[in-house]
Amino acid sequence: MGYTLKVLNVSCVIFLESPKAPDGNHQEGLRTTLSSFIFDSQEGTTISVARDDLEQVLYRLASAATDERMARCIVEKVIMGEMMKVPTHGLHYFIHALLPLLRKGEINTGEISTNGSIVYCEGTRGIGFLKLEDALDVASDVARDLGSATLVMRNPGKVGAFRVYCEKLTKRGQLVIMVKNTARTVGVPQTGEAVFGTNPLAIGLPGTGFIYDSSMSTVATNKVRLAQKYGREFPNPVGLSDTMQETGDPHQITTPGGALLPFSAGPYWFKSFFLGIAIEAMAGLAGGKTGRRVGEHKGKRLYSEEGLMAFVIDSSASPDYDAYLAEVELLLSELREKGLKIPGEYDAEQTHFSVLLDDWKEINES
Repeated sequence: MGYTLKVLNVSCVIFLESPKAPDGNHQEGLRTTLSSFIFDSQEGTTISVARDDLEQVLYRLASAATDERMARCIVEKVIMGEMMKVPTHGLHYFIHALLPLLRKGEINTGEISTNGSIVYCEGTRGIGFLKLEDALDVASDVARDLGSATLVMRNPGKVGAFRVYCEKLTKRGQLVIMVKNTARTVGVPQTGEAVFGTNPLAIGLPGTGFIYDSSMSTVATNKVRLAQKYGREFPNPVGLSDTMQETGDPHQITTPGGALLPFSAGPYWFKSFFLGIAIEAMAGLAGGKTGRRVGEHKGKRLYSEEGLMAFVIDSSASPDYDAYLAEVELLLSELREKGLKIPGEYDAEQTHFSVLLDDWKEINES
């Protein structure tokens, strides 16, 4: 099924239209007509897409491959990724990481159980969005009753960006800390090879919009792949070549033997490197493997053996929660006054997203 790209005038307003049926009308359920501005970015040419249009296309594809509850969870998290300006875990992630697994029926169907303050899930890999969402809901309820809860998941599968799960708990007045390991992609010249994965860490502060969510690497693996796809180099070194030389060339980073750098480099490389090691070990505590035993490379991540832990602490554990809310708001307000954007805060009223033009055309042709 092909789509037509029409450039109408110098303002670069475009329409993407689905093919017409024999009667001359657009085929039912396939029309995606919108006016948008296109421009070049570091990752490639992007297009402004209406949120409603994106939700409709995502749900059509997801619901064709799984049940309604799972489909709606996936769409919600992907849209949240776009709203929070995490394009590596928005539409692009849906197309290249989730949709192929949906069509294969690869879904995490693990059972969730509790034992006191411990919530456990023995995962089955695959897409783990709904399973992680449900497990965090259980952990939240346990924390509400007991003050705190620890979620332990083995083989969680693909769960996207941590930050899209945190907001629900922070709005309940709960602190949430999440860690997970991935197949190894990060190394330093001292190790001579990649030792651990991007190993994300997320911290959501209760009663605020603050959500810190970062990999232990300079950039996400998907960002390197996008730069490689569009022939762009990073202005600063973000990885290592197969000879362990620092580079911003995505081709050298993705070459066998190449690696991403940890986010603190130079003489301070050890600060983020050993934080990544700590997360790797915590994933082992959750039942995952570590180092090369997790899985040899990201492309096989569906079958890698990963671990995830989350810690939920309820507001009832604070000696004076109201005083905390007042104090943290003063702190965040001071940062805003200095012109800093608070991580996790976003415009919930967004009506359009900037997505890669290639991705938009591809998803409409699916």
